[in-house]
Amino acid sequence: MTEPGTVLITGPTPNLGRHAALAMAGRPQGQRPDLLLVDRAGRDLTALADEARALGARVHEIGCDLASLTDVGAAAAAVRGLAWRGRWTSSVNRPVPLQLVLRSWAVPLPLDT
Repeated sequence: MTEPGTVLITGPTPNLGRHAALAMAGRPQGQRPDLLLVDRAGRDLTALADEARALGARVHEIGCDLASLTDVGAAAAAVRGLAWRGRWTSSVNRPVPLQLVLRSWAVPLPLDT
C-alpha cells in the first residue's frame, strides 16, 4: 500500500473486527487508514469508534442490521458516498481510495427472498 487509504470493516465490535480496527487505528500517522465501521447501531459501535478516534484514526460509523435489506442498502449508499464520491477525503482534499474490506463475521442470508 503506498498510502493508508480507507478500510471498511463489517461487524467490527466483536473479537477479530475490534482487534483489527484498533490495530489499524493505532498505526503511526501516515500509515493509519481511515476507518468505515459497519455494524448494528448502538453503544458497542459508538464505543469502538470513540476508542479508535482516541488513537488518532478518522472514523465513520455506519449503523446497519444485516437482517434488514433497507439497512444494507442505506449502508452501501453511505459507503459509496464516503469512499467514492469524495465526501471522505484526505488531507489534500481528494477522494481516499478504499484499500481493504474486512468482513469479520458472517450472517447466513436466505437465498429464496
